[in-house]
Amino acid sequence: MSTLAAMTDIHDIKGPLPLAGPADWLVLAAGAGGLLLAGLALWRVWRMRQARIAPGRRLAAALAALGPDGGGLGDRDYYFRLTGLVRAMLEADDGFPATAMTAAEILDRLGQTGADPARTAGLAALFARAEAICFATDSPGTADTAVRPDRKRDWQTARTLLPGRRP
Repeated sequence: MSTLAAMTDIHDIKGPLPLAGPADWLVLAAGAGGLLLAGLALWRVWRMRQARIAPGRRLAAALAALGPDGGGLGDRDYYFRLTGLVRAMLEADDGFPATAMTAAEILDRLGQTGADPARTAGLAALFARAEAICFATDSPGTADTAVRPDRKRDWQTARTLLPGRRP
């Protein structure tokens, strides 16, 4: 056979080799594990980015879900949730640990930073009502049953605290 014929002969090409033996399956399992770890790492990065980007959207959605009427919640539960959201909004937007502070400490901190006096007064009224209701200094029998007209005003005060909504 000439050298030219040997170069164009396709019978010398071998077909695919079958997977045989435990080492081949081990390689496939390692590859699948690597793909799984890469997918988990990408998912984690995506979740971390979402947590940084959208705290305002999450807080706005939680506040909207609570609503001014509270969805059937009693006053005590409503004000616990509302003040929790207010503290989270202050922490997200103003950058101080409001979730770990008392209402007096928050108001003092806002006074020191030169916050809008009307905003601070609204927050003071909200916190005073919430403490009176949540910690039973209010008159007996009203903490879980009455629908207070102040809920709408307090909800509107909380709504003005959403990140990016202040003037």
